[in-house]
Amino acid sequence: MGILSRAALPFLLLCTLVSCGRENAYSNLDKTISSRADYVRSYQRECEAIRLKLNSSPTDSSRWYYADSLFWRGYDYSIDTIGKYSALQLAMNGTTPLQNVLSLSNRAYYLLLSGDESEAFSLFRSLDSAMFTTPAARLRYYKCGSFLYHKAVDPTLGAEESRRLEEYYAGKYIELKPNSLLALKLRAQIQALHGENRQALETLLQFNKGDYVCEYNELALVTNKIGLLYYEMGNTAEAKRWLTESAILDFKYPSRGYVSLYYLAEILFSEDELLRAENYITTTFEDMLIGGYGKKIVNSAKLGIMISSALNRAETRTRRLMVIVIVVLALLVVTMTIFLLDRRRKSRTLALAMEDAVRMNASLEEANKIMNSYVFRYMELALQYLDRMDQRRHSLLKLYKTDEEAFLNALRSPFEIYSEYKEFYATFDRIFLGIYPDFVEKVNSLMKKESRFSYEFDKGLSTELRILAAIKLGILDSQKISEFLRCSISTVYNYRAKMRNAAACPKKDFENLVRSIT
Repeated sequence: MGILSRAALPFLLLCTLVSCGRENAYSNLDKTISSRADYVRSYQRECEAIRLKLNSSPTDSSRWYYADSLFWRGYDYSIDTIGKYSALQLAMNGTTPLQNVLSLSNRAYYLLLSGDESEAFSLFRSLDSAMFTTPAARLRYYKCGSFLYHKAVDPTLGAEESRRLEEYYAGKYIELKPNSLLALKLRAQIQALHGENRQALETLLQFNKGDYVCEYNELALVTNKIGLLYYEMGNTAEAKRWLTESAILDFKYPSRGYVSLYYLAEILFSEDELLRAENYITTTFEDMLIGGYGKKIVNSAKLGIMISSALNRAETRTRRLMVIVIVVLALLVVTMTIFLLDRRRKSRTLALAMEDAVRMNASLEEANKIMNSYVFRYMELALQYLDRMDQRRHSLLKLYKTDEEAFLNALRSPFEIYSEYKEFYATFDRIFLGIYPDFVEKVNSLMKKESRFSYEFDKGLSTELRILAAIKLGILDSQKISEFLRCSISTVYNYRAKMRNAAACPKKDFENLVRSIT
């Protein structure tokens, strides 16, 4: 459950709530952000240990508990993760009736976070509260209800009834577990619901004075709410201090569904600390997009400026990446040319020299073909990307000046990065198959008949075939393949193992044979 007692709270406060001036606080935050890979690795090791227990459990009933632990451990890290373990819980046949309804309440969390609000509320309303037969289960039921009705309005019931239910479920949770940090946060939430912001702030500031039980990342949520209340009351110095400490807790947990760094960046933008604010908003967008939490960003006119700054930075990085790609490809061609010229020079006879010359010319033509295809396509993509960014900037500026409502609607529209990725992979498929037109057919010749891939040119390569294409191009590390294909490393591992098992040749030879395809 990851519970912190009162004895652990002072230690956390010493680590995160001691700020010697504003710059020192930002320095601590920057160091924490730069070390986030270490916190992520620690989180992944913890999850892997739980997954091992899940896989070795003999019954669905016992496996359910480990799946539940992974659901809640991934709650603030990845929507895909909680969707995966929510689906796994629902698919288990040997669970108890109590586990079944808890699985459904978990599914309601996932549906709301993934944007399906109507389905989330419909599912929650269908739950029979009498089925939550233990105090711990009832706590989870009330927690789920207070979360849903706090985060969104039930379209069936309307705003007024949704707010009433938010207060009802929060109150029931407080009754059952008054000494928890979440209960403290819910008390303040109810007070803020009635416009009593100062009382809500005073309530939250008691978090380090009582014997409160902390679960998961609730301390970061409390400090974030303290910062926001200070900001609403006009005290930006205290707002920045508490939001900074909340962000540090988020990165150490680690979390990707945080909002503290976003709100801190918004304040810094208003104070013209543009460089630091740009770094923070870029980090926020990256984490939220990777974790699937983009809907947590609040749409506002100010956000449009932040997005433009973040996009300009991404545009610069893209241009640099294109230059690096072109230079690397040119160096590869030069290296290949030098190698082939050296072989020709060392030929002992005229016949061998002629044969080497023929082979060299063929290789150079192939290399030039590859280089010209990739260089042209990457230049084309770069120019298209720059044109689209410029068009979007002009479009947003025009909307902002003429129609504020249309401007806000434009900001709420889905971020274009997903279509950009789709076009990138479609271009990759065309180039790769242009160079290796028989690639799919030759891969199928290595597979068992029932496991061969079907392929339609207009639909592009499947994820499995793109993994094999990456291996053919010399990208063998699963981490690098997952980064290239924008999928989890476990997905790459699973696909590689699945394809090796389906190979008609010996498993250990399969990927080497793929690399040798010409």
